[in-house]
Amino acid sequence: MENFNTKSIYTLALRTLSLCALLFFFSAFTNSTGTALMYKSNAESKMKLSGYSKLNNWTMGFKSLNSEGSFIIKDGELDRISELKFDILTNIVTNEGEELDSELYTLLTNGEAQKISFKLTRQMVLPIMKKVHLVGDFTFAGETHSVSLYLDYEVDQNKNVKFNGTNTILLSNLITSANKAKLKALKCNDLLTFTLALNLDAKS
Repeated sequence: MENFNTKSIYTLALRTLSLCALLFFFSAFTNSTGTALMYKSNAESKMKLSGYSKLNNWTMGFKSLNSEGSFIIKDGELDRISELKFDILTNIVTNEGEELDSELYTLLTNGEAQKISFKLTRQMVLPIMKKVHLVGDFTFAGETHSVSLYLDYEVDQNKNVKFNGTNTILLSNLITSANKAKLKALKCNDLLTFTLALNLDAKS
């Protein structure tokens, strides 16, 4: 009788420990997954895209900037970016206030409305460095190509998220092969400087 009780108690304890371990694992998994929050940009968001050629130094500012996303915040930190996109209606001017060369204007806009958009396809969050690496479909001059962006980020006590950074993008990677010849003829520098400040508020 004594042996039976000892064995029963041992078996019960083993099952209890196994159940506790399972519950702990499930809890940890649930916490790491988190709940995605929806975000929308506010009026403090900004964008600037600039470049230069032999004829003009030019800058694309913005008339309107709209961005939406879905992020997982864990323990007050950005854990994952599930979705992120932005659409920007731009205005293009020369730094000297002169009229932009018509051929260069056509090259930069492709006859389309002056719009820039981005839709996330891959992401990596680096919490120790407070940086993110975003890869997505970048639409410029009516064409869409994959672009990588490296941005700093911060999360405030209300779980609002800010992304800031300046990236260099090659203009030749954003236009068709036919337009690359025009790019060379216009003696347009291939380097574009893209500065972005996305301020996104968590939706209640």
